[in-house]
Amino acid sequence: MESDSSLLLSIGSITKSHGIEGEFIVNLYSKEISFKNNIREVWLGESLSHTHSWSVTTIRKSAQSLFLTLRKINSIEEANYLKGLNVYLPKKYILSGYIFLVDGFNFYFSHSTSALGEIIEINNSGKQPFYIVSTYQDKEDNIILPAVADLIESIDWENKDIYYKQIDGIF
Repeated sequence: MESDSSLLLSIGSITKSHGIEGEFIVNLYSKEISFKNNIREVWLGESLSHTHSWSVTTIRKSAQSLFLTLRKINSIEEANYLKGLNVYLPKKYILSGYIFLVDGFNFYFSHSTSALGEIIEINNSGKQPFYIVSTYQDKEDNIILPAVADLIESIDWENKDIYYKQIDGIF
């Protein structure tokens, strides 16, 4: 079954197999992502436009990894074949942490018609996560803005655009 790609978010990639029964370790793009418990399918693929759905047998999350067992994958050899593929989840399964999935998105202030730049990095190593935005006017200039859900007006997942509230004093 092919998916509607506008409903899927890339959450990480398969780094290696784990155990002898086809379990994978998925390196999550952010440790801040949390999911619902009733995930029954995921999508795997090299890109969002080229994915295939897989039924989930078991799924469990640790700090920065996801342990995933898929139906019809029964050996370490079969699991190794899928190494390196991106893992996508429908947005409806993601409870929080979506603000860390916008790397490469065009960055707009909420009422602007032209993008300020592109989010080139999301740094969540400190107490306050932040976006690093490379401006389109001067590629040498980067702007650092707090990555806070309350400051995001909207996200257009299909067009990869993020709209940020204009705050007095930031510029």
